[in-house]
Amino acid sequence: MGVDRTYAIRQHRRFMDSWFKLDRNYCRLLKRWDISINTLWVLEHLQRHPEGGEPAVLADQVNMLRQTMTLTLDQLEKRGYLCRTPHKTDRRRKIVTLTPPGQAFAAEVLDVVTGFELAAMEALTGEELEALVENSVKYQEAFEKSLESESKNGSGE
Repeated sequence: MGVDRTYAIRQHRRFMDSWFKLDRNYCRLLKRWDISINTLWVLEHLQRHPEGGEPAVLADQVNMLRQTMTLTLDQLEKRGYLCRTPHKTDRRRKIVTLTPPGQAFAAEVLDVVTGFELAAMEALTGEELEALVENSVKYQEAFEKSLESESKNGSGE
């Protein structure tokens, strides 16, 4: 059912090269606003969840180290794009939300980024786009299954 290991290694290299190039392109685009890809993920999450959330929970949801999340939130707060307010029941905890200027900034950034993503998708045929999405989902599921298998065998986290 699967492919031979040598072929998989060659394709893995091509895949990772493409992934890193795509990452570089995102970083190049985000320089327009002097933000990192981590900041993009935070803006995207907070735009979808205007009620905000706690920094630690947000870090988990966007797969970011908590220290990195703190730095990212500090940068956005300095620019006036977010605020940290006390939690309703525990004053030691904070809730992070976008300010009105932060909401406008997030909308601008995400509209432009999404525009480039859609333009790239529109350059593909319908069949190519369907295959890209289907194979990406299939790859993600196979990767997850491999991780779960390792965990069950006792060699994972």
